[in-house]
Amino acid sequence: MNKKLIFGAVILAILIFNIVPFSGGDNLKYYHLSRAIRDGQGYRSVWLYNTPLHSHYPPLFPLILAIAPNYLCAKILIFVLFLLTLFAVSKLFDGLELPDYTILIFAFTPLLLIYSHWVLSEIPYLLLSTLTLLCFFNKKYGLAFLCAICSCMIRTAGLSLFVAISIVYWIRNRKWKIIVMMWIPIVAWFIYTKIHGGGYSQVFWWIDPYNTSLGKIGLWELLVRVAENFYYMFTIGLPMLFGNMFFAFIFVILIALGIDKIKKNKNQYILLIYLAGYLLSIWIFPSIWMRDGRHYLPLLPVFCILIADGLVNLKSKFEKKC
Repeated sequence: MNKKLIFGAVILAILIFNIVPFSGGDNLKYYHLSRAIRDGQGYRSVWLYNTPLHSHYPPLFPLILAIAPNYLCAKILIFVLFLLTLFAVSKLFDGLELPDYTILIFAFTPLLLIYSHWVLSEIPYLLLSTLTLLCFFNKKYGLAFLCAICSCMIRTAGLSLFVAISIVYWIRNRKWKIIVMMWIPIVAWFIYTKIHGGGYSQVFWWIDPYNTSLGKIGLWELLVRVAENFYYMFTIGLPMLFGNMFFAFIFVILIALGIDKIKKNKNQYILLIYLAGYLLSIWIFPSIWMRDGRHYLPLLPVFCILIADGLVNLKSKFEKKC
């Protein structure tokens, strides 16, 4: 990959680096969890009465943040992980023999640069999910499963990636015992959240998690929620991710063409399974959370691969007609 393109993105990310704490998202909760770990209190919600054991966010991100002595160092740590993500993504794109402009699209995506220094789980998840795909495509399945487990321990949505590599690995190797063994830490975490009354399942069924008086959803409300989140993806999520509605519209067309091309390549089926699983997993959650582009940031490497393949597919179709 063109190193000058990556260097340009790094310089731009440095220029927009802001030492002020981000006012949105869950960054302060992540930071307080990391302080509890660092101070020897364990994995506890120290902002709540009686500081109960925490069971909402998976523990790996706060554990990583615990090495930072203060908030500024935590932001610098995220920036370092951003740099590692650029390197890992460039290796992934190189291995798939994608053109140089693919890393250009990835590295200069507006929302990625904005999140390059925020103390949120997007960047660590991007790094680990990219390493999962990189190892899987290189047939280093043990490392791929390890990175996928770590992805789940960063964000619950990582389960979609873990399911994707489990399915493809079983189709290729039929070694179900290894897959079952790899599922043990994932199941253990979900049992832990169930015991301690946390996890996203606790808020999933509420119409509005911030106003429980509205009650819980039924099957019809769930279908409406999926439809609303699908709509928000095209009108809010992807435009925020790619910068504006125009780029989002162009890229969605190319992504569709890329899916048409990849579905003929069995070696890349994992991308389609991961994409479908991830989108479904976030579309079923409360719509009030989905009016934000950050939920689609973890899919950026997959989007970029599909965009590059979409351009190849478009060129091929154009040449056939000519």
